[in-house]
Amino acid sequence: MHVLPHGSFSGLSKRTTTEGLKEAFSKFGKVVQARVVADRVSGYSKGFSFVRYATLEDAAKGIEGMKGKVS
Repeated sequence: MHVLPHGSFSGLSKRTTTEGLKEAFSKFGKVVQARVVADRVSGYSKGFSFVRYATLEDAAKGIEGMKGKVS
């Protein structure tokens, strides 16, 4: 079984952008990909996102570091 170094996060503000998400999670390691799921009509965040790190260690640091900041 291959474990991917990523996580999904919910409880985001509708004003959260993909760039802001990547910047926030980059504090904990190398972010390979970050994506905020947005409403097609308004363009605002639907409140959840996906973040992929280069390594499992970075992913664990990101999840732990953002605990309590996003749900």
